[in-house]
Amino acid sequence: MKRLTVSVMIGLFCALTPGRPALASTWSRFAAVESRYYRLDQQPISTIFCRILVPTLTNEVGSLNERLAGMVSVTDSLKSYRLVFRKSSGLKIDDPVFQFHVVDGTKVTNPARLALGEKQLHDGLERQVNGVDHMISALFDDYETPTPRTYKVKSVRKHGNSFILSYRHDGSGVVEVISGDNIKNETHHGKANITAHSHYEKSKTDKLIFHSAVMNSVSADMKLDSSIKVTYQKFDGIEFPAQMATIDAISRQGQTKRMQINIRFTHCREK
Repeated sequence: MKRLTVSVMIGLFCALTPGRPALASTWSRFAAVESRYYRLDQQPISTIFCRILVPTLTNEVGSLNERLAGMVSVTDSLKSYRLVFRKSSGLKIDDPVFQFHVVDGTKVTNPARLALGEKQLHDGLERQVNGVDHMISALFDDYETPTPRTYKVKSVRKHGNSFILSYRHDGSGVVEVISGDNIKNETHHGKANITAHSHYEKSKTDKLIFHSAVMNSVSADMKLDSSIKVTYQKFDGIEFPAQMATIDAISRQGQTKRMQINIRFTHCREK
């Protein structure tokens, strides 16, 4: 069960490491605990399409056009930024394309410098898209049923009213404590130590569905504190994310940068 909170941070330290397959009895206990959670791939759907709206990206393109007005124009295909979720194969994201065009009549005295500047700006936009893609992928991973291929379960223990799970996923060692509607993760990925506290609520199907989390990650050169909240929409009887809001504080070399990102899923339809 790749929890969203852990997944977002693991994206900063991504590397795959194989693990041992779980024994049948251990996997059965793990699957039984996991059966409490809402999974899109268990709902009566075939394929769902949604537009992805990220106001910060839209604003960034607008800001660039203002700053470069009369010299260079920036065009985008943000209207085609979308996700496709198929019950049979999971999530696919169609990314937007950004292009830079020299305005007619502009005198270019240093083409190499211009090309370098355009590349740096283009790479900055693509990094933002990649970050958004990773957060969306992490969220939707929580909606897909775990399999022995993706989760290498070491142990499942019951302690009072809680369950303690130990497993490897995406190259990370995870210890997870499940208590009622809440989950605490302790994850070790390379030199990073990640702690996450997630809250789930009952869905219309009576399964638990992710709603919010706070987390922190500490590595040799960086500290990341984040909060995440997801709200839902309903169409054709299916609960589907409507918005994902994150607030991050990244501390590095004595400086802290704060960011807020809202990701909206709109114009959703089922095929």
